[in-house]
Order: sequence, then structure tokens, then C-alpha cells
Amino acid sequence: MFYLQLLLFSGLAFFVLLPLMKRTMTISLDTDWLWRRAGYSLYKALEKVFSALAEVIAVQRASLQKLLHNIAVKYLGQPHTADSKERGMFARSWPVGTTALWIAGLLSAYVLLYYL
Repeated sequence: MFYLQLLLFSGLAFFVLLPLMKRTMTISLDTDWLWRRAGYSLYKALEKVFSALAEVIAVQRASLQKLLHNIAVKYLGQPHTADSKERGMFARSWPVGTTALWIAGLLSAYVLLYYL
């Protein structure tokens, strides 16, 4: 009953005092104004910097992809032929010990990166 009375009397006070709450045509400067102006300017400046950085990264990425593709084709992508002396890395036959070492190393790197 107490909370119902509190709710009803606060609602009554609001509606009784509603005519006294008139809108005034003023501009109130608050700290919100700083965030709207300075924040927007900072956002635009950071957007320009990051878009320029993205363009540089895109150019570097394209050249790096081309370099890696050339390396992969030259060293890893050569097919296995009986008469060729140089074969691609994955075309060779590897001993079991080397394969087990590679698997242990890759799994250890995965576990290390997973827990970081």
C-alpha cells in the first residue's frame, strides 16, 4: 500500500505541476557539446589516417602475395618426375622421423598460440 501511495502521489504532483514546466528557447552549452564537436572531428581525422593506412597495406599486400606466389611455385609447386633432380618440397619422400618432428612442432606452435 505504501508503494502504491508513493506512485499515485508522485504522479499527481507531476500532473499538477505540468503547466509550470514550460519550454524556454535557450541554448544550454554542456560538456555534451564538446563530445559532439571534438569527437566528430577526431573521428573524421582518424578515418582519414586509417583509410590512407589501408591503401598502403593493400599495395604492400599485393606485392607480398606476388612474391609468395613466385616462391611457392618455384620451390613448392614443382611436380614429381623421375628424371628431375630438383623437386618441390612436398614432392619429396620424407623419412618418418622428419614427418613426426614436423607434426610435433606444428602442434606445439598451435597449442602455444591457442593459450596466448
